[in-house]
Amino acid sequence: MKHKSLILSIAIVLHIISAWNSSAYIHPDEHFQILEFANYKCGHTSVANLAWEFEAKMRPGFQPFIAFVIIKTTSFVGIDNPNHVAFLLRLLSACLAFFVSLHLFKSVSSIIFNQFQNVNLYVSLLCWSLVFLHVRFSSENWSAMFFSLAVSFVIRNHKNRYFLFGVFSALSVIFRFQAIFFVAGAGLWFLFIDRSNLKFLSNCFLGFAMLFLVGVLFDYWLYGEWVCTFWNYLYQNMFLGKAASFGVEPWYWYFIQLFEQAIPPYSVLLLIGFFALLYKHPKNIITWSSFMFLIGHLLVAHKELRFLFPLSYFVPFIVLTGISFVKSISSLIPYQYVLNFFGKAFFVINPILLVLICIKPANEIGDLFSHLSNIKTEKTLLYKDNSPYRLTPQEASFYVNDKLNIFQIDSFLTQFNINSSDTALFYSEDLNFKSIGGLQIVGTAWTNTPDWLRKLNFNNWLDRRNNYTLYLVTKNK
Repeated sequence: MKHKSLILSIAIVLHIISAWNSSAYIHPDEHFQILEFANYKCGHTSVANLAWEFEAKMRPGFQPFIAFVIIKTTSFVGIDNPNHVAFLLRLLSACLAFFVSLHLFKSVSSIIFNQFQNVNLYVSLLCWSLVFLHVRFSSENWSAMFFSLAVSFVIRNHKNRYFLFGVFSALSVIFRFQAIFFVAGAGLWFLFIDRSNLKFLSNCFLGFAMLFLVGVLFDYWLYGEWVCTFWNYLYQNMFLGKAASFGVEPWYWYFIQLFEQAIPPYSVLLLIGFFALLYKHPKNIITWSSFMFLIGHLLVAHKELRFLFPLSYFVPFIVLTGISFVKSISSLIPYQYVLNFFGKAFFVINPILLVLICIKPANEIGDLFSHLSNIKTEKTLLYKDNSPYRLTPQEASFYVNDKLNIFQIDSFLTQFNINSSDTALFYSEDLNFKSIGGLQIVGTAWTNTPDWLRKLNFNNWLDRRNNYTLYLVTKNK
């Protein structure tokens, strides 16, 4: 109990810290298909600035509605800093993720060896990659949370498990349509393993249908007309091949990426654990739903590692299944010493990575957005090629500070005069930037690449990262 209390206390603190510091987004979709949609409904941006998915009416409206409510509520109470609003959304995600992780932990405890209980809790709440994902206000994270809840009610044999599974699995699909692969796997489990009768299956269908129809109402709120975003999503990506236009990968691509990105040799244990599910837990709903989810994504031509993020809440169970499997064959193959070594190494490496993800933004641009949002007086912001808010075809208008007058430098110099005593901000991504047109640099207002870091630029590695600097400029004398 002491260990569990300590793990819970540390996890709560680190989730809050990570939610505060993990600014911006992992992938542009996390921002432009949720926060910008909500920003549009708040009247702060135009349809022309939205991603193409809005015109195609293929993204669900539920998550943008949650963001819309938070934006309106914070505005009502006087919180107008977009970074603070985004923090509250991440904190909401972290709180829900914490609850879901505990709920799933208690559900699978009965099928995990007693000696692994504290390890299970530790990995569920303090594994660096899971903490990083828990705070994301992304469709992948929210879809994963609700399907994990759906599964946990089934594992616990809750008296209303069929209806609750239908409700929460529908929410999972509403947040991210690819979760339908999860539902398909679970449906096969109900038919062939659970052998549910028609009454139970109809309760499940009823819960799913009710919540799916609720999702249609939020789609109407977002688009202003009755649409079926699920069908539009299938039509755009399957029949028109829009997703494949962003690149296609072979079926085995995910296995290579998991091996590389999940940090070898721990990625090996994850992969072993995934296939060990078939041997150790062939009749478990997690096994059926996870494999169907993976198979579905193997068959889809366009692949991104983030598409597998919804599996993240099952990772502790998968990893511990792998460990249990290795232990079961250790009498035949001397893996025990190797396993113990890497187990101890994990408890050294994981805290280091935890500290890093808790103090770093999810994207380096997040620190720049935070600095710009804290400007309280009128200021001119200049740029040469790209505005700091337009690093993709769309502008991140949610983060734009209305105290800033933003101009492309050439148009500014032809239209406006600047006194020699006035200063403006000039945004640049060039580490070796020296001068600008009729203006001179008089200092640095902010940078994510300080001088001490530039001195460590061996083999020009800094040129391969995102470098953002705000220079102070004034008129040439």
